[in-house]
Amino acid sequence: MIKMIATDIDGTILKWGLDFSPAMKSCVKRLKEAKVKMVLVTGRMHCAALPVAKELGLETPIISYQGGLIKTYDGETLFQENLNSDYAKEIIEWARENNIHINLYLDDKLFVEHDNDIVKSYTDGKFIDYTVCNFDDLEIKNV
Repeated sequence: MIKMIATDIDGTILKWGLDFSPAMKSCVKRLKEAKVKMVLVTGRMHCAALPVAKELGLETPIISYQGGLIKTYDGETLFQENLNSDYAKEIIEWARENNIHINLYLDDKLFVEHDNDIVKSYTDGKFIDYTVCNFDDLEIKNV
C-alpha cells in the first residue's frame, strides 16, 4: 500500500503561478481520501513552495532548496544544511571576478547584487520577493 508520494513542483504538478489543472486537483483529493500523504520536494525556496502547499491543502513537511531545508507546514525546521560562510564568500568573489550572477539565500530570503532579467525570470510567478544590495553589506551566515 502506498503511504506517501513525493513530487517536484515546477514542470511536474504545476506549469505556472498557482494554476493547477482540474486533473491535478482531483488527484490530490483522491490521495487525501486514500490517506496517502503528498510531500513537495523542490529546488524552490521554502517561502515559494508554501503557497503551492496551501493551494493544494497539503499540511505535510516541505523539502526545499534541493533537499537543503526541510520544514514543517507550520515552519518548524526539521533539517537544514548550510554552506560554510567563508566558502560562500570565496564563491561570491569568484563569481564577481568572472561576471557571474549569484542568487544569495539567507534565512529563506533572496538577495541579489544586480536587478536583471535573470532575477525577474527566476522570481516571476513564484511568489518570491528579493532585495538588491551589495553582498559585502550582509552578514553571510546560514547560506
